[in-house]
Amino acid sequence: MVRAFREARETYNVPPLQIATLVNNYPTLLTGGEFDEMLLRMRADHPNPDLRCACLNTKAWVYRVAGRMDESRELWVQLADSRAETPVADNPQAQGQYARDLARAGRTAEARRTLESAMAMDVPEEQLPAVQRRWAQAYAELGDVEGAVAQLEPLIGNSTIVTVNSLSTRYTWEPIRNHPAFQEMLARHR
Repeated sequence: MVRAFREARETYNVPPLQIATLVNNYPTLLTGGEFDEMLLRMRADHPNPDLRCACLNTKAWVYRVAGRMDESRELWVQLADSRAETPVADNPQAQGQYARDLARAGRTAEARRTLESAMAMDVPEEQLPAVQRRWAQAYAELGDVEGAVAQLEPLIGNSTIVTVNSLSTRYTWEPIRNHPAFQEMLARHR
């Protein structure tokens, strides 16, 4: 992925805000640190419009991929606090995302309560795969492998973005990737 992105950048001008969006979705692109300095300069009030973005989640990923967990956690705290200001009480996917961010912020008790609340909500069938993926991410951040596997297992191979390859490579699954239960799930679907 990193090699393909570097090759694409030789042909196309990829603006900083687009890079921020891409690395937020694919933190693996942060491996090696070539975008770190640029991304960490971004702020909501930056005079350069190309760098005008709070990008808390992207910056948190920069630190996390670099192994700077305390700095990453500080930014997840800020992101979780900013999400708390946005009403999401009736949205199970947003609640799942909030629970995931709380877990990344180290606020595990609050994350568990939020996740339980989200999972008690009615979810329309067409939204269930996306919602379950968010719930699985929250479980992964909480270190609850069995909870994550229970949410992921029905999604693998059922026309969702959850695949053996994505689970094997996406950075979001890193906290539980090497756990035997997670590896057994992957083996069942290879």
